[in-house]
Amino acid sequence: MINKQTNNEASVSMEQPGAPREDLPTYRKEEVAQHDGKRQERVWVTYRDGVYDITEFLQAHPGGQEKIGLAAGKAVDPFWKIYREPHQKQSTWDMLESMRIGNVDPRDRNDPSQAGEGEENDPFANEPERHPALEMHSQKPCNAEAPATLLLDSFITPNELFFVRNHLPVPKVDLDTYRLLVEVPGKEPKSFTLDELKESFEKVEVVATLQCAGNRRVDLDKAKPAKGLPWRTAAVSTAQWTGVRLRDVLLAAGLSEKEVDETIHHIQFEGMDSDPSGDCYGASIPVGKAMDPRGDVILAYQMNGDSIPADHGGPLRAIVPGVVGARNVKWVQRVVASDEESHSFWQRQDYKIFPPHVNWDNVSQHTAPSIQETPVQSAILQPSPGAKVSKWDDELELKGFALSGGGRSIHRVDISVDGGKSWTQAELLPRPQVSHNRDWAWTLWSATLKMEDVKKHVVPEGEANSGSSDAQLGDGVNKAAVICRAVDSSGNVQPEHPESVWNLRGLLCNSWHQVEICISDEG
Repeated sequence: MINKQTNNEASVSMEQPGAPREDLPTYRKEEVAQHDGKRQERVWVTYRDGVYDITEFLQAHPGGQEKIGLAAGKAVDPFWKIYREPHQKQSTWDMLESMRIGNVDPRDRNDPSQAGEGEENDPFANEPERHPALEMHSQKPCNAEAPATLLLDSFITPNELFFVRNHLPVPKVDLDTYRLLVEVPGKEPKSFTLDELKESFEKVEVVATLQCAGNRRVDLDKAKPAKGLPWRTAAVSTAQWTGVRLRDVLLAAGLSEKEVDETIHHIQFEGMDSDPSGDCYGASIPVGKAMDPRGDVILAYQMNGDSIPADHGGPLRAIVPGVVGARNVKWVQRVVASDEESHSFWQRQDYKIFPPHVNWDNVSQHTAPSIQETPVQSAILQPSPGAKVSKWDDELELKGFALSGGGRSIHRVDISVDGGKSWTQAELLPRPQVSHNRDWAWTLWSATLKMEDVKKHVVPEGEANSGSSDAQLGDGVNKAAVICRAVDSSGNVQPEHPESVWNLRGLLCNSWHQVEICISDEG
């Protein structure tokens, strides 16, 4: 049913908006989805059972048009669950209801699943619900990152917006039968329930940023296509993890300090996620990292104060701060002290980097060491690539993150608008204090540039941007490139060009991060 009658004139006071109303037409969700500001000029959203036309409200949204635009053509309910406080007010509910135009068709209410034939045999049939703001790079298995600007809202990333990197179907875990098996050579294996881990060992908290090894792969792809998902800049997120020290669990299982690095060199993790053949995801870390009291490796059972969501490894996940995300194994069911690395495909044949000259014809997977610590990294998250700014603005504001591995802190972030000929230092935003070489989380930063400086280095549209042009701003739209680089506490600095760090798997891209913006003469 398509009835363009609206009810914008009256503000309806009610306990909560979104209840069915007999005086309004109904719309299928397919029609709502068309009104995303692209396929249709008007922007509609749903909340509970209501349909709303929010077109006139977009520019007035307190969080900015870009954020509310993420829900265009979709439900706002999942967004309101994250940003609860400003939306749990009668004034907010009344404002939303004043934009009410209809009801969600009863057939679409509660978004019932559309089960197909054979779905009971689909290994991905039990996948958890994901937040609609996540940008999917693959559905099965799920691999997704949040829109980059959403990462700037807080130092801690909400669970719903934490990037998802799954290699296999999410396992269905029965907490009543779950056991963690810990094996040390020459000792009887130890088995722990989740409650036994909580009761037997000291509870610890670690704030740590996890980053996928493929983050920023798209920048390597610009130099030469690499194998892997097209991660942009948001395959990185930060959480407060709560759990027990891996060191304590290993000691309780019989591992002695004398064995560390003498006979035991690696700690292997095995997850509960498996392929059709029964092979589980696995990885390992050096025993020195696992047993270091200052290494802060934990077996986590909470994420930001809640039980770890299924997508992020609950009920138990290995958190290995300062180390690439692939070693932070989810759904851990087995921990093994060993003299060798995990035999998992993802340890022995994947997550390794090779020189730029190595290709698939001459690569030898077993000759390269497995990735552990991550290199120094930074990225511009605001403005977005291709963002349009007015040449009449006085200033250009930049925001982003910086991060290094191995517990190293970020000492500086530099910004350039002339291709790296000159630099301006960004402001590092306040964050929790940490001990030396025990910094496991990102640093958020901001910088404010004068538009007159940016405009000195624009390139007219259609020309290649070398980042060092002195072309003057003309009529129409011109491009400018802004660049960031970070320096960590060991003096490590990001390399200039992606070509210098290119590798066939597209891993650990940490070259200078560049964002091109469009400068228009619109006011």
